[in-house]
Amino acid sequence: MLTVAFLSHHSKHLITKNIEKIVNYGLNISVLIIENSLDHSFKNELLAKYSKSVEVYIPDENLGYAKGMNKALELSKDNFVLISPPDVDFSFDCLNDLINCIKNFKDFVLIAPTYRDENQFKNYDTKIFSKESKNKKTFKILEKYILKEVDWIDSSVIVNKGNVKNLKIMDENFFLYFETMDMCLNFKRQNKKMYVVENIKFNHIGGASHEKKYNFEANLSRNWHYNWSKFYYFKKNYSYLYAFKKSLPILVKFIFRYFSNLVFNKKRERDLIKAEFNGMIASVFLKKSSFRPFSKK
Repeated sequence: MLTVAFLSHHSKHLITKNIEKIVNYGLNISVLIIENSLDHSFKNELLAKYSKSVEVYIPDENLGYAKGMNKALELSKDNFVLISPPDVDFSFDCLNDLINCIKNFKDFVLIAPTYRDENQFKNYDTKIFSKESKNKKTFKILEKYILKEVDWIDSSVIVNKGNVKNLKIMDENFFLYFETMDMCLNFKRQNKKMYVVENIKFNHIGGASHEKKYNFEANLSRNWHYNWSKFYYFKKNYSYLYAFKKSLPILVKFIFRYFSNLVFNKKRERDLIKAEFNGMIASVFLKKSSFRPFSKK
């Protein structure tokens, strides 16, 4: 009925917990792991314990988020695929309710639960592209589940493969960041329907999808790719000039911050700022997203 596909990158501690819980729920769910850190011993460990309910795919190289999730859609045998990073906690009620939803409502391309804690941010936006939300539908199915039409959904979202023409729903030029924004904008332009279910909740840990010992490398990667992807997204969907205008003030701030940290001899801070600057410069000069600070075979 449903495949839950996790993207793993040095995420053994989280993946193991998630699989153990989901398998023990006894629901009609398959689990697929895209193991981007290329850890064959982890794959063998999982298959030895969960060979009947878990599939692990190890690519030749770190695919990043967009290409990794596209691969998950290609490999999954179910029509409905919940694609997610590993730093989440899906309760039995959350997954069971999602299954009930998609059994009874299929007129969507994306549907997702919502964060249990929305104090800091939400995993969706109702008007990021249309600038207004008054024409968005909100309705119930089964007299229980409250569906809200949205413009954008971040990660941890069910894809209805039957309602897409091409399973490569994310632009594989993105390695990290802005791939879901770009995907949802494309769906919006195609008049595809995207929903969140307001009263189905899950926990998102956030910023914890890798082991702590890789924090600095992850921060370097985050800084480089966020700025590369931001410029690429604006250039692709609006224009090069628009992207450059959005980026110019940020470039000036990078230079000021770099020399400020030079005075105080903060090398790590300078390295992080350089990663931000270099990511944007690479995108401005139309270079591919290529920074891989801790990718290994």
